[in-house]
Amino acid sequence: MEEDCVLHGSGRSSTSDISVNLDRLRFDTGRLYGRETEEKYLRDLYRRVVQNGDRNDDDHGRNEMALILGQSGTGKTALAQTLRGLTEKRKDYFVSGKFNLMKRSIPYAAIVDALAELPKEMTNAGETSSPLREKMGEDSSKIIVRCVPALNDILCVTVDKRERRSSLAARKQFIFAFQSFFRNVCEGRKKLILFIDDLHWADAASLELLEILATDKENKNLFIVGAYRDNEVDETDPLIARLREIERSKEVNINRLHVNDLDQKVVNEMVADELNTSVDSTKQLAETVHAKTHGNVFFVIEFMKSLVEDELLKFNFGTFFWSWDLGEIEAKYVTSN
Repeated sequence: MEEDCVLHGSGRSSTSDISVNLDRLRFDTGRLYGRETEEKYLRDLYRRVVQNGDRNDDDHGRNEMALILGQSGTGKTALAQTLRGLTEKRKDYFVSGKFNLMKRSIPYAAIVDALAELPKEMTNAGETSSPLREKMGEDSSKIIVRCVPALNDILCVTVDKRERRSSLAARKQFIFAFQSFFRNVCEGRKKLILFIDDLHWADAASLELLEILATDKENKNLFIVGAYRDNEVDETDPLIARLREIERSKEVNINRLHVNDLDQKVVNEMVADELNTSVDSTKQLAETVHAKTHGNVFFVIEFMKSLVEDELLKFNFGTFFWSWDLGEIEAKYVTSN
């Protein structure tokens, strides 16, 4: 027996709002669902960094570091990105980089990508010129530009790529140059959030540099935020070993946030908002979505998109409401993952 199609909706769009994209799911990536506690915790940490740095007291407190842990697709990156709005209000800096399994052999890849965003951040903060080169010196500036060519926009040096130094001397100068760079960028009341994603794929050299930066007692204006999949590392992983070293230094408070899958109620809010209708209307649909995805944010979005592609979730141009047949959805996906 053919089942009736169930129509749901909370309002109509005006004729002037009609577009060819009306029947597509959009999902507001700027909004987080079910992460209010974690957002507040991160904001409070950032405010602590601001307060500690503004006191200009080298002996006051430890540096702060935040780690966001969770399985793939739980929204760790989106949670960290909520800090960007706070830095924009204060005209501070937020830069981000992401490690990649396929580029694990390239040292410092995520840090380089993050620092390449800094010239734009400085421009957005209203800074038309930078005295960084004068403060750091010509040699240190050249070392930084060799590693991060994009920073020549603010350091303005001529780099001789043929220049070589002994490995020991080069390493010491490299570390000194990066410490000097971050200290000068974060000078005074300026704060820098360095967000590094997918730390579980970080190379050894990057982990060492992050430890050096995190434990720098002379720079309390740097706030390192990292994210990694805690289900993909164990106690023998280089990342975990490096974090233990940071904790042993007694110079840093490592603040860990565990991001779990969403519960059914939050998934229902997410589905109802996307379909522009009430949570009462989508309750049964959300139950099915949650059962198939276990509340993993990424899988919720992909599952909803697959319903549209399979025409099991349709936008009705006659009513301007989304429609679906729960029986058909459950029948099709009863055995699939």
